[in-house]
Amino acid sequence: MKQLFARHMGRRVRGIRYWLFVPLLLALVICGARRVGAQTANAAISGHVIDSSGAVIPGATVTLTESDTRIAAKAVSNNEGLYTFPSVKPGNYSMSVSATGFSATTITGLTAGVEGSLSRDVVLKIGAANQTVTVTDQAAAVAVTSSELGTQIGERQIHDLPLNGRNFTQLLTLTPGASPIGTSQSAQNGVAVNDQAVLSVPGAQFSLPAIQGQINRENIYLLDGAVNTDFRNGVYVIPPIIDDMQEFVVQSHDDKAEYGGVLGGVVNVVTKSGTNSLHGAGWEFVRNNIFDARDSFADEYRSSPSPFRQNQFGATVGGPVWLPHLYNGRNRTFFQFGYEGWRYSKSNEILYKVPTSAELGGDFSHSLLAQNIYDPATTQETSNGYTRK
Repeated sequence: MKQLFARHMGRRVRGIRYWLFVPLLLALVICGARRVGAQTANAAISGHVIDSSGAVIPGATVTLTESDTRIAAKAVSNNEGLYTFPSVKPGNYSMSVSATGFSATTITGLTAGVEGSLSRDVVLKIGAANQTVTVTDQAAAVAVTSSELGTQIGERQIHDLPLNGRNFTQLLTLTPGASPIGTSQSAQNGVAVNDQAVLSVPGAQFSLPAIQGQINRENIYLLDGAVNTDFRNGVYVIPPIIDDMQEFVVQSHDDKAEYGGVLGGVVNVVTKSGTNSLHGAGWEFVRNNIFDARDSFADEYRSSPSPFRQNQFGATVGGPVWLPHLYNGRNRTFFQFGYEGWRYSKSNEILYKVPTSAELGGDFSHSLLAQNIYDPATTQETSNGYTRK
């Protein structure tokens, strides 16, 4: 990870570069490691397996398969017909349920969000084991079983909504209870430009909201379950790449023990992981003075806009780890690579007043100061005060 900080006053500056290294991923393959999401970002899926009369079915085999990677996990319903997957990575899933004497049932379209807790009961019909019933799930059929209050911002909103400087915190105020107001030090930064060294393009907007009336600085930021918070200013440390974000959730009230030390909101960001298909994206966002109109104040003594260059560019790529004749990571091991950088150059005009030729010669009669100049050595005390020439 590289971090190059901004330099001021018309000098070129470089942005942040960070990526996930493929060699590290290959080392994980050699060691037999598997990608496991952080507990604080994962979701949970549970429910009961019942028959058409409502009686519970113990011993049913439940297989949960992630749609993009085909990685599967299995559970068995207990004596009460309850099955549970306590920690699953956010994403899209399908679920297959089978039991002796019943037709197998496959449910598609299950979506697990960040910190989501979903309940999905499954009804099995009596039939032959080789019969399969497929059910396409709907969002209304999944019940939220947690007591947390929060709002999930999905991939489409993150990618489609305009962001000045590609800073995701501008989306925080889309959530109920998040207000762009100041309630602490740096109170002017409820919504502000980049003036707290938050590692973004100079002039980019970021949001530091008060969530449910709590102090701005009491929010905590998590990135894939790891703490990503600068506790001095109450902002993030590393800004995630917009195109590398899968989703994030803003928890405004949370009763979980792991958040017992958080007074404000919890901003939990999850980045993308690789899938069985190779996917990639590239981008460049350009701001240039040739697109600008002349500023009558900043460009008072110029006939055209001041020189300005701002480029934000990068790329992402993800897929299965594949080494010819050595290893095929489909359905097992994946990689995700992301890079973003920026270049910024802007001329700032600073005006100073300098003495005219007449003033250098001692003649201040036409000075812009419009104020008489006196020789302090000629000051004399009189009965009415002081006089000077």
